[in-house]
Amino acid sequence: MAAPLRLPAALVLLVAAAAAPAAQVAVWGGGDAAARETAALVEAALRTGGHEPVADAPGTVRAGAAAYVVLGRDALAGIATLPPALPVVAGLVPRADAEAVVARLPPPRRHRLWIVTTEQPPARILRLAALALPEARHVGVLLGPRSGAARAAVEAAARALGRVPRIGLVPDAGALIPVLDELLPEVSVLALLPDPVVVNRVGIRPLLLRAYRAGVPVVGPSRALVRAGAVAGVFSGPEEMAGELAALVEAALAGKAPDPGPRPPRRFDVVVNPYVAHALGLTLPGAPVLARELRELEEREVGAL
Repeated sequence: MAAPLRLPAALVLLVAAAAAPAAQVAVWGGGDAAARETAALVEAALRTGGHEPVADAPGTVRAGAAAYVVLGRDALAGIATLPPALPVVAGLVPRADAEAVVARLPPPRRHRLWIVTTEQPPARILRLAALALPEARHVGVLLGPRSGAARAAVEAAARALGRVPRIGLVPDAGALIPVLDELLPEVSVLALLPDPVVVNRVGIRPLLLRAYRAGVPVVGPSRALVRAGAVAGVFSGPEEMAGELAALVEAALAGKAPDPGPRPPRRFDVVVNPYVAHALGLTLPGAPVLARELRELEEREVGAL
């Protein structure tokens, strides 16, 4: 028999503190392993809070459901069939896809839709770089077509941390390595943002290898990037995503939800690669220390958590 699902203590506290009355919540899961794990954690969190989660296939309209949780871009695309007055909380959706879906929806449905996107915000990655490598004053950032519009915000966030930003504009995948080679001699840390032209399966290994050979540590927006050779990364895994989605459902049912629409994840964790750091002659704080300091910094600066 399968082992019972153990709910993280943070989720238990989160749901126990909610004031929303018990309700049936439909969960559209499926998809990949991350979506299935996230769905199971959301269901466990809602059940612990006294609700009745029901696992459904995407597109299913369930009579009696008071709210929906939908996971993944395919599930999100099917919410137009749902009653517009019901709250819908979505997760595991890239921001570009979330914005495209929202743009097609009528206002009544838009006003009852909350989407936690997959991407870590640029300012959070820069904060992690500053905490992990306080002596690294010159921070390099590669901006692709999707992230290029955020250049002014990225530069402002770096300067607010006492850093000197150096920006490399990457118009397409073919320009990645030439732009990187020009940028590396000018920087003491490279902060990678979640732009698919910059961070992708084809280009990431040569990028990390060039940075390593130049003695420049890399900080990025995922666990996979750290496993591949970055020294530190910030991510929102299934536990973090489930906790946030459960909190939004509770808030929506209680009439206390934040403004609707897409938003980056508020809950996150940190991972470090001590082997790469050691090879570069660096000593980093432990991941729990960095995660705590990063949350405290965000609470002070933006009150996001």
